[in-house]
Amino acid sequence: MHEGIKAANDQIKAQTIKSSSIIVALTDGKLDDFDEQQLAEVADTKYQVFPVKDGFHALKGIVN
Repeated sequence: MHEGIKAANDQIKAQTIKSSSIIVALTDGKLDDFDEQQLAEVADTKYQVFPVKDGFHALKGIVN
């Protein structure tokens, strides 16, 4: 996943026209030790973190 995010950042930096960009990262599998506060710090705010705690099908519930 790290290499994919690096590639996405490279594509964003290479844009010749100024525009907004977003990277959405989804992981597959159980993540036992994730720290929601740490994710909020990375995302700049807790309002940009959408943890799915009830399995893959719960993704439907995070649509904004």
